[in-house]
Amino acid sequence: VERMVELPQLTPLGSTFHYSNSSFYLLGRIIEVATGQTYEAATRDLVLAPLGMTNSFFFPHEVMLRRFAVGHVTVGDKTSVLEPWPIARAANAVGGLTSSARDQLRYARFQMGDGAAESGERLLSGAMMAEMQSPRVPIDTYGGWRGLSWIVRDVGGVKTVAHGGATLGQ
Repeated sequence: VERMVELPQLTPLGSTFHYSNSSFYLLGRIIEVATGQTYEAATRDLVLAPLGMTNSFFFPHEVMLRRFAVGHVTVGDKTSVLEPWPIARAANAVGGLTSSARDQLRYARFQMGDGAAESGERLLSGAMMAEMQSPRVPIDTYGGWRGLSWIVRDVGGVKTVAHGGATLGQ
């Protein structure tokens, strides 16, 4: 993170968006400094626990006693397990969370709501939820706009909010 100051600025600020894992490394570190916790502990306390996401984990020892799938890749007609698993701990803010489909749906429901968890606990204001999903800068790929980490597009007259990604065959 300290060396990020040496990275070149590729485009004028606010002119476009380029996806960069470096930004998520930085965000993970900011969360650690702001909360005084590890990124993983802060994510559990601030997001996973309030949303009831009880089957989402960062470390192999948390996952290995449950049913889970490792990443696979197909080259030609041969499919194999990708190794090593998982990604390095330093990359947890980039894409280190392993989560069940049920937990992913809990997160999706929260993102489609007004900032309150299913329990009624308010995690974010409705205004903040709307702000996160509002177009801010044009995206150089996918078309559409970038909100606060979200890809915001119009698909057949319907506003869509998405964020894709893949890590080691997932």
